[in-house]
Amino acid sequence: MGYAGAVEQSQAAQQLASFIGKFSPEIAALAQSILAAMRKRYPTAIQLVYDNYNALAIGFGPTERASQAIFSIAIFPKWVSLFFLQGAGLPDPDGILQGSGNVARHIRLPSADAFNELSVKRMMGKLRREQRFHSLHAELPA
Repeated sequence: MGYAGAVEQSQAAQQLASFIGKFSPEIAALAQSILAAMRKRYPTAIQLVYDNYNALAIGFGPTERASQAIFSIAIFPKWVSLFFLQGAGLPDPDGILQGSGNVARHIRLPSADAFNELSVKRMMGKLRREQRFHSLHAELPA
């Protein structure tokens, strides 16, 4: 990465940190911890940041196209959720997915440890395989 790319990436990271800093210290720390774990789990993912009407969302996908994002970390004023975009049809043998919409499902993450539970990792692997995004390399069993 050249100097200009490094500066742009640094500015984007600073801007995201300032957005997260607007939340309570507890929620901000939880969000930062979950985002760090997500970046470690999917180191090649492109991150897309958008300010939803009620949450700050960071999408993760193989390209810069929002329609191809697979996961999203949504930061709400009182909690953080992991969204499985296009996850409505996923089998959920552990019963961890919440939501009833036609497209997405989510899991509320009360702690960073919840993100690392085996059932969450398995569900993430299922969605990545189902969406056939093999280019989104994962640091977890597929």
